[in-house]
Amino acid sequence: MRAPRPPLRRAGGYSLTGTLVALGIAAFATAGAIEGLLRTQLDAQLLVGGNDLALNAAGLQFELERELRNAGSGFAAGSSAMLGCLLRAARDGTQILPSPAALPAPVASVSQSIRLAPVLAFAGAGTGGSDVIAVASGAAGIGDLGMTVQSGGGAAAQVRVDTALGLRPNDLVLLAEDGVGCMLQQVASTFVPTTGQAVAIGGTYAAPTIDGLPIGFFSAGAAPTQLVPLGGAAEARPRLRLLGLGANGILFGYDLLRLDGATTAQPLASNVVELRVRYGADTDADGLVDGWFSPAAAGWTAAELGAGTAAANAQLRRILAVRVAAVLRSERPQAQDVAPAQVDLFADLDATLRVSYAVPAAMRRYRHRLVDFTVPMRNLRYAAS
Repeated sequence: MRAPRPPLRRAGGYSLTGTLVALGIAAFATAGAIEGLLRTQLDAQLLVGGNDLALNAAGLQFELERELRNAGSGFAAGSSAMLGCLLRAARDGTQILPSPAALPAPVASVSQSIRLAPVLAFAGAGTGGSDVIAVASGAAGIGDLGMTVQSGGGAAAQVRVDTALGLRPNDLVLLAEDGVGCMLQQVASTFVPTTGQAVAIGGTYAAPTIDGLPIGFFSAGAAPTQLVPLGGAAEARPRLRLLGLGANGILFGYDLLRLDGATTAQPLASNVVELRVRYGADTDADGLVDGWFSPAAAGWTAAELGAGTAAANAQLRRILAVRVAAVLRSERPQAQDVAPAQVDLFADLDATLRVSYAVPAAMRRYRHRLVDFTVPMRNLRYAAS
């Protein structure tokens, strides 16, 4: 007899149904993981972009506030001969102010004849119709009242003053006289600070004649001449700068005195696409800001404020604050449009003072931020009081 056959065993492995179920579960899990990863990357991108924009905004505000807060130090409280005076300066025997040629980009639209004022805004002189800001400040640290030049005390190699105490070798000084203007000169390195009256002139910024005006012409007339220390040529330097927007959203600063020898504007901040200024003025002599004015408005243009007349100087002294509004753009684009069609500047002011920056369609994937701050003009406020 044949032995009975053993029962058949079911083959091992996965069934088709089980395999399909497993693949479906894996697909759902993978899709969820990818979605989470993409969301995490998007959040990280937004965070990094926001941080970059915030840091850039903070850096820009710091740079501009530092310039504006010191505006007028060293000369704002001095005689009327200084405010609005035509500034003459030479470097290594070559005239630099008034500039013999057009100023470099992006401030080429600014006049070659620079008037001395704590702050002046040149409306529409920058790229895209933005404003250019001129800021002047001294750093001598010995007071704002200057020294009186003795009558007939101006000579090619020296100036005689009532007292030379406080001056140091290589100091930059400003000679100012009503009806004549201002001239930058430098104290000679051989000068010895004493109680004497003769101040030797010499150095990089010394010149016997600038723009056809000899140094001896100062103190030769009936009006008194003031000598105002501004600071050193190598340390504790004065600042006379133009700040304006250039191509590709770069904020540039141009040193009108060329203290470092640079003849071109130097970059200060990036991704700045708009820059505007408004003056806060005291119109009733109560020491408070009564209204805001555009640098393009009649009576407030750079040409009118820097005219050097008694009326222009009085108008300059009414400026107690400067409000700056800037629009910044992020460095990295986003996956979709994140910027509005326009950004409104000075939205809380009268309609005639507002500005709208139209964000180009191609730039709306970049985040935009409005930076708006007000800086009190402490030196002008002190001078007015």
